[in-house]
Amino acid sequence: MNKLTLIYLLGSGHCGSTLLDITLNNHSKIIGVGELENYDPTNEYTGGKSKFWQKVFSNIDWKQNLKVHQTKFNFLANSNKYFYSINHDSPSKLSLVNNKDYAKKSDILYHNINSLSNKPYILDSSKEVPRGELIAKYSHLNVTILHMVRDGRAVMWSYKKKTGNIFKWSVLFKWAFTNIKIEIMKKRLKNTQVILIRYEDLIENPEKEITKILSKFNLDFKPEILEFNKQERHQIGGNRMKLKKEIKLEKDLSWLKNLSYIEIKLFNLIFGWLNRKYGYK
Repeated sequence: MNKLTLIYLLGSGHCGSTLLDITLNNHSKIIGVGELENYDPTNEYTGGKSKFWQKVFSNIDWKQNLKVHQTKFNFLANSNKYFYSINHDSPSKLSLVNNKDYAKKSDILYHNINSLSNKPYILDSSKEVPRGELIAKYSHLNVTILHMVRDGRAVMWSYKKKTGNIFKWSVLFKWAFTNIKIEIMKKRLKNTQVILIRYEDLIENPEKEITKILSKFNLDFKPEILEFNKQERHQIGGNRMKLKKEIKLEKDLSWLKNLSYIEIKLFNLIFGWLNRKYGYK
């Protein structure tokens, strides 16, 4: 097999990955596949009933799902032990992943996507660190990490809208812990190209930010990339934006009005240092 280029997007939930996936999918050389690790043949929203995905998986004997998991200890110790995420609450009951076998099947999976789409660059927006690190270490793909960040306070507000409480499901910590894991992974994968994109910059100047990404692969920006109803889409999972024909790039600063003074101060006190690292004041 010839080496394909996999662009693996990492980021916290609500970072804008679906928007970026849809946008890059508009390029004639890139296919955005959404959150591929969430593929489920029984669920229409995550690939079920799609003839495209049925063909992609037709020659892959993948009895487990695509998600992989690491315990906190294994991740911090840079262990090569990965588990199929059958039950996150009971690590002892998880099934150990055969890393080489997983990587081999992943190679076939991405080559199938390439063959069906005729696009040599594949954007996988699964966002999860363990699967991204496993593929980068063991597959025969040219892997580039695309790290997408968003102001942590905006992400906290997005989670709060769902949960009603910044402490429910550790909403306050989700953004920070995810990005800290990504920073650790980036340091470990020293020979892997990394591109950092901020959601707010993408909204404010999409041509500049998309060009920044494309230039890493010697690809040109074309205006039609920002025309969202032209290209066929095969995104798995993600938010409901992918179902819209018309998409507007609008800056969302609703967190400024909706988070309380105490909530913003609490976030800044605990995780302001990380937010500042990404250029947020």
